[in-house]
Amino acid sequence: MTLHLPRLRWIFLLGITLGFVILPTGRVFAQRAFPSRPIQFVVPLAPGGIADVHARALAPVLERILKQPVEVIYKPGAVSKVGIQYVATKPPDGHTLLLAMPSFFSIPEVDRLLGRPLAFTREQFTPLARLSADPGIIFTSTAGPWKSFAELVADAKRRPGEIKYSSTGMYSSPHEFVVRTSIAAGIKLLHIPMEGGAPALTALLGGHVDLNITTETIGLPHVRAGTLRRLAVLSSSRIANIPEVPTLKDLGYDVEGYYPVSVVARKDIPPTEIRILSDAIREAVDDPQFKSAMAKIGTPIAYLGGEDLKQFWKWQTEATIATYKLFLKEK
Repeated sequence: MTLHLPRLRWIFLLGITLGFVILPTGRVFAQRAFPSRPIQFVVPLAPGGIADVHARALAPVLERILKQPVEVIYKPGAVSKVGIQYVATKPPDGHTLLLAMPSFFSIPEVDRLLGRPLAFTREQFTPLARLSADPGIIFTSTAGPWKSFAELVADAKRRPGEIKYSSTGMYSSPHEFVVRTSIAAGIKLLHIPMEGGAPALTALLGGHVDLNITTETIGLPHVRAGTLRRLAVLSSSRIANIPEVPTLKDLGYDVEGYYPVSVVARKDIPPTEIRILSDAIREAVDDPQFKSAMAKIGTPIAYLGGEDLKQFWKWQTEATIATYKLFLKEK
């Protein structure tokens, strides 16, 4: 039977209203809005650290923009591998996002260097945006003996392997940064891996370790409380609001280290959905609510879009490979 034009138009409009389209061929195409259900925002580390701070600041703004709940969930373990693998196994429909920390860059390279099966690869993911890239800062307890990085180095050379530092796990960024610093300074420190940034900092505050490399955002409240002291920053130049703290480069060590916080999704997500997510994050980063949240914790926004983030991935990866090649050679 041939459909008359007015009747066909009526069915077409009805289909759009009900969420599908019927073409003259009789085929039915669903009209699915995106996102069509709540989004999971996966933090692969324990609550209370840098990743958690960013996720909780971004999620409510994304909710408002995307008009869907954005649920922050925690999947800590194995230096972020648990959370990253969780996202890698989810359907590529854009409803599961990963808050990617530096271990996202380092784990595949370390696995390759050690000849281990790859837990995941970055090629399994699509970059959406970088939110920030705080430099690492070396913190010690004010109850400890060192008031400068030079004093730490001198003490470490007197008793190699006795001074303890905490990190978010073996081959995590804090571990990488200490390795890089130790090699440059010619010292040996004892690594105490933890399950996240908050436990690693708690270990320092509790006197169980002597050092921790984290960001100004995390360390500042404890500096203000008089319990932590900054020894040096791992940036290319001094930080404007703490100009009295030298960089490692000021002290003669060619070392930099940053904590990039990024948002990524599974690969093979349809381009339209990637664009929706990328645009939403770009809008969220510019939103006064997110800017205010970042300002309150002292973290400057360092946004990069997907294509620029790919170039940053390359730089980060090359630095990681160079560090751990030296580390494994010295082991």
